[in-house]
Amino acid sequence: MRLLLLLAFSIAFGQLHAQWGPKFTYLILEVRSDWDYEAKKSYLQMLPEPANPYAQSFYDLVPFINERSVTNNKDNYYPAIKDTARGIYNYFANQSQVLQFATDEGWELVQVVQQIDSAPATESVRDTRQVYTKIKYPPGFLFAQSD
Repeated sequence: MRLLLLLAFSIAFGQLHAQWGPKFTYLILEVRSDWDYEAKKSYLQMLPEPANPYAQSFYDLVPFINERSVTNNKDNYYPAIKDTARGIYNYFANQSQVLQFATDEGWELVQVVQQIDSAPATESVRDTRQVYTKIKYPPGFLFAQSD
């Protein structure tokens, strides 16, 4: 009888907590790899889902212009940035920096999902073009933030 009473109390308390407990905001963040021509190394970009009103700090990241003729300001890279008013490049050396930036903005990692992406590609083999399917597994991060 006590067990049944305890179970009923915990279910009722759980429902009350769910109704009046903290509300959460969610953000889905995709991370893509690209090649930095000037530094001759790969880097990561954060791509938040579009039209999320709570993701403004991610939308405010300055697009990294990845062209050989463009010199980007060295003071705008995360985490070495000193003047945040000038903006931070959407340029991260590794996934740890991506996660740290999101944490600095008040987000908590909830889940990591491997997304599967495929696209046709061509390659020259013995003077003929061969078509194949290129498969990528970019991670998708689900973050939560309590209101």
